[in-house]
Amino acid sequence: MASTYYTNNDVDTLTADLLSGDILNKIVKQEIEAKIFDDIFGIFTSKQLNTGMQLEEFETANLTSTDFDATGANALTKANMDFKVLYHKINRRKTFKATISNAQIKMAMLSEQNMADVANAITSELWNSSSIEDFEAIKQLFKDICGEQKKMVICDLNGNGGDMDALTKSIQTLATNMTLPSTKYNFSGYKKEFNKKEDLVLVIDSATKARLNVDSLSSAFNMDKKELVGNIIVVDNLPSISYTAEKATEQVEIAIGETNSIKVYKPDDTAETTITGSAICLLLNKKAIKRDPVEREIDEQHNGAGRFTNYYLHATDLLSYSTLKNAIVLID
Repeated sequence: MASTYYTNNDVDTLTADLLSGDILNKIVKQEIEAKIFDDIFGIFTSKQLNTGMQLEEFETANLTSTDFDATGANALTKANMDFKVLYHKINRRKTFKATISNAQIKMAMLSEQNMADVANAITSELWNSSSIEDFEAIKQLFKDICGEQKKMVICDLNGNGGDMDALTKSIQTLATNMTLPSTKYNFSGYKKEFNKKEDLVLVIDSATKARLNVDSLSSAFNMDKKELVGNIIVVDNLPSISYTAEKATEQVEIAIGETNSIKVYKPDDTAETTITGSAICLLLNKKAIKRDPVEREIDEQHNGAGRFTNYYLHATDLLSYSTLKNAIVLID
């Protein structure tokens, strides 16, 4: 393909378009929106919401069967369905700024490659800044759910957390149990919830992940090792999530042959049993985390005196959590 060169008039026109944000909104905005679904926490992102929209999560309680009525005597009686609705609202609004001079923009218009380089530079600057804060915001969400609000089921490894074989077996057993109808693994206990293994996500720090038996985990998740990579989120370190004499109600014991019994609990202020420990990893249904983008818009502000333009990325998101879905924090 032949190179394209622009006249001075073309450069002035293109510069004006870029300064006005027209080109940026077409190129940068689309690229940034696409990146949201492919980043480290992209598995928690299901769709782009409309501006001002709140997400309503509906669940229906399990229905109870009756014996077959051959006479049809009860055909007109009512069997009311029990609904539960959780409302997730927009709760994160951030603005990021990048600056570029008029001279840089004009130089960019001298070739297609230069134009691409400038657009990529602005995209990277805005996206990297946004994604770094997004990364920390989701880690903070985990901390809020488990530590502050105490709205997640807890698996107490009871001193077995340093044994990678015991940890692997615990994750395997929990992953299997979460595919079976049960109220024990979702905090609300509203209904017997279950999910596919491939919908489970393991959040773990890099040091612990390096010591896990990935072959065993792949069978637990019903995936081969290459596919499993997308369902393991590796972070530099987990947020500080600790429990000290936390009151909790026992749900079930995980029998994997360890001397110290491994048990699953739900936080409960009225319980007599207490547990103590710190988070090692989280195992949850990907639908438990609501991380949906609402808006990614580019605005600009030209400084005539300084001959530069500030570009602003406005990021609006819904970041929330569902107590109706299976989710467990493993502690020791």
